[in-house]
Amino acid sequence: MRPLVSELERALQRLLKSGLAIPTRPVPRIEYAEDGTGSLWTEAEVDFSRLRLGAMSALESTGNLLVAEAVIARALGLEPQAQSGSERPWTPQGQVVDVFLEDYLGTAYGAEGNLRLAQALRAVEDPADAALAAQVARLARFLSGDTFTGRLIVPLRGVRLSPDTLQLEPGVSVMPFLPDWRDELWRIAGWGSTTTQPLQSHELFEIAQAISVEIRGVQLGGWNWATGQAKVERAQLALLLCGASSVPAVLSWLRPDEQFGSYLSRLGAGSGLVRQPSVPGVAVPLRLPEEQTARLPDVYGRLATVPETGALALALRRLSMSSERSSPEDRLIDNWIAFEALFAPDATTELRFRAALRIARYVGRDVDERRMLFHDLRRAYDWRSHLVHGGGADQVKSKLGTLDEAVALSERALRAALREWLVTAPSPDLHEIDERFLA
Repeated sequence: MRPLVSELERALQRLLKSGLAIPTRPVPRIEYAEDGTGSLWTEAEVDFSRLRLGAMSALESTGNLLVAEAVIARALGLEPQAQSGSERPWTPQGQVVDVFLEDYLGTAYGAEGNLRLAQALRAVEDPADAALAAQVARLARFLSGDTFTGRLIVPLRGVRLSPDTLQLEPGVSVMPFLPDWRDELWRIAGWGSTTTQPLQSHELFEIAQAISVEIRGVQLGGWNWATGQAKVERAQLALLLCGASSVPAVLSWLRPDEQFGSYLSRLGAGSGLVRQPSVPGVAVPLRLPEEQTARLPDVYGRLATVPETGALALALRRLSMSSERSSPEDRLIDNWIAFEALFAPDATTELRFRAALRIARYVGRDVDERRMLFHDLRRAYDWRSHLVHGGGADQVKSKLGTLDEAVALSERALRAALREWLVTAPSPDLHEIDERFLA
């Protein structure tokens, strides 16, 4: 790499003498305070990618670039690229060389600042030895690695845990959303980003915690993104079952380990950012008490055994869908679809009575609580019937209470029923529930 780096620096020296302006780029920055306030600004830094591009025509005319790419290709298990014409084709080995050169420039001259970079480049006769040695050693470690690790990070809005960090299984945890992550995400997809949907500052200010899933991959692809995303969705569902009213996650971010992040990102493994529509009207994050937080690992583990089809799977999907609804009418209907799948698979008549009775018996802890639940669930079911037949929220008699009360009751009962179902599911005909009545 030394001959190639020497040619790069000589080419840059010639460009600077001819009057090249040092290319810069704006870097968006963000800071967040615990009281919910924040500040935004931009800084300028040398754009080492454009600086390297300026010297590429000189590098392509020499043999050292081809030699470097051939060496990298062999290390990656690839065939050397046959040269055809004067245009340099895209290749994985070429991307690795480009990243190496950019990282070298950033390491050797990044601390010099925009004003001193020209003088620093003119002052050297040989490559900056310490920077070259560090980057060559890093490149060698990258090329010798078989597998690499990273994290799938999904920032959470609407919920916080007590304590702040909780491991659900090895490699999967709910943890504080680190300030460095906020800053990095803002630089990737904030002000000045070329992404289709740039982030809004409030989306990052409202984030307190994140689901983090360890993922693995190789140099040229094959990262287990889908497996990681499935674990994220299971963690979100566990949070809902343990008391969170909503677990909106507007981002899924694949972040390789920093040591080789620049190489892996350029080769398509990292900096993946999947946006979801932002959920409007999310209130101050709800902090789950320690008692509810303590249930999470057990609930998360039990969810892994749920079949993909069947009444329980349908009920869990409806709980998840309900949490994403902005309309209380839709939330209530989703809840009762889940209830009917679990507690009224055999009902063609008296659905209101039978479902409410079974839910009260299954969830209630004593006779008084069961009787109260039975009464309140029948009113919630009447709300459901009114809505699905086209009624409005303002067209119900006062004896049914408010729609918000019906939604809150149904959600609490559904979460409790699902948690119990995961531990000990009743028989398909629910006879043990029916035989106990309200005793």
